[in-house]
Amino acid sequence: MAGLAAASPLSARPSAAVAQDVALAAGDIAFVIGGSGIPLPSQGYVNAANLMYLQPHGFTGTAESLFTPQLYFPGNVSEVQGAQILAEAIEKQIAGGGVNADNPVYVFGHSQSSAMSSMTMEQLHQEGVGSQDVHFVFVGNLANPNGGLIELLNIWGGDLTMVPM
Repeated sequence: MAGLAAASPLSARPSAAVAQDVALAAGDIAFVIGGSGIPLPSQGYVNAANLMYLQPHGFTGTAESLFTPQLYFPGNVSEVQGAQILAEAIEKQIAGGGVNADNPVYVFGHSQSSAMSSMTMEQLHQEGVGSQDVHFVFVGNLANPNGGLIELLNIWGGDLTMVPM
C-alpha cells in the first residue's frame, strides 16, 4: 500500500476483531469505526450507527465493527495506522468482486475515525478507487476542511498558527 506510513500488521489486532475477517459478500458490508478511545465499537454502537446514519444513506447490508487503534489526541500515529487498516479492509472487499456503484462498501466514522477515514479517502482516490464504490458517512469530522477542529487550529502538520489580537 503506497501513500501512508507503515502500520502494524492486521494480525496484531486483538483476537476479538479477527472474527470480522470472515468475508461477507463484497459490497454488502459497512465498516463501523469508533471515535477516540473506542478501538473496537460494541454491537450496540454498530447497531446505532447503522440505524441512525447508514440506513438513511441507502445502506442495506451488514454493519460490522472494525478494529482501529484510537488514542486520545489528534494527529497521532494511531490515525495513520487506522487509515491503513481501513484501506486494507476496503481493498479486500473490492478485490473480492461485486463492489460497484450499485453495491458500494460503506464506512461510518465518528470523531478521530472520521479524520483517519479522510486519510483513507485520499489514498483510495490516488489508487484510482472511484468514490461511487465506497461511501463514507461521517459525524463529528475533526478533519473537515470547512470547520473541523484540526483545520481550525492548523495543527495537522504540527504547526499551530496563532493570530495576534
